Amino acid sequence: MSQSAAFQIVLAVKELLTEPVMASVVASDVRIDPIFPSDVASGTALNVELGNDDPPDRFVIGMKDRFTELKLTAIATGANATANVDAVIYEANSRLMADETLGGLCYELSELGVSRFNEANGKRLAVIEKIYLVKYRTSDNSI
Repeated sequence: MSQSAAFQIVLAVKELLTEPVMASVVASDVRIDPIFPSDVASGTALNVELGNDDPPDRFVIGMKDRFTELKLTAIATGANATANVDAVIYEANSRLMADETLGGLCYELSELGVSRFNEANGKRLAVIEKIYLVKYRTSDNSI
């Protein structure tokens, strides 16, 4: 089965964030599918997903520059939720910035915005969403 370059980037980021295992979140709780607070078994989790794509830019015949958002959503529950969710995002960001080409899949990875949410409705919950802009190239007939 073929995959878009953007999905290959998501898979590469997941691998980067699970091998070796992060200190702040277990590998099984780093996911590419949506995470709900009830899914967080170990107290912390990290979701890696694609956001919106800007229109591609055809810079030469046969090639397109593409720009997509990459979202990391960290979730933590429990008494130290705020500190724990911060640790997940800090460690994940450090790993991403250590290889800003994501193993050669992109030519630039830059940070965009950060959103933080805290709730104490039932279970204590803290969430940080960090967004990156990933710039990569494909052939004209690929995505």
